[in-house]
Amino acid sequence: MRKKSFVVSILMGLVMIGAGCNQPAATPTTNQPNQTPNETSASPDQTANAFTLSGEAMENAGEVKLQWNTPTNMDPTNRFRLIHGSTPGREVGQGAYWQDLVGSTREYIWSGVKSGNRYFRVCELKDGECLQTSNEIKLIVK
Repeated sequence: MRKKSFVVSILMGLVMIGAGCNQPAATPTTNQPNQTPNETSASPDQTANAFTLSGEAMENAGEVKLQWNTPTNMDPTNRFRLIHGSTPGREVGQGAYWQDLVGSTREYIWSGVKSGNRYFRVCELKDGECLQTSNEIKLIVK
């Protein structure tokens, strides 16, 4: 009985000592931010200089509302061209529809857009030429 008690005491002691050792292995620390391998983070300068388009399909059939932000260094006298098509990346003259805007507006409601999946982007326009183009967004038009 004493042997049994002694063995149980030893086992309990080992269990108690082992419980305090359940720490994760030490890993080297770096000054790198936590990111997944394909993740990128934009610096404040990149965000301030982004040419980004957003939008939504409206309740009225064939209407979309588009808004865009422009880089701070964009020439304020330049205009904008809105472009859309039924497949991504369509260019003017290759089956895309476009609308040239007058003035420095950053929002537009486009009527008469065909229903279905539509891809939109906006470009900075100077002398009829697109200087830079925003991201492309997909909207499902009613």
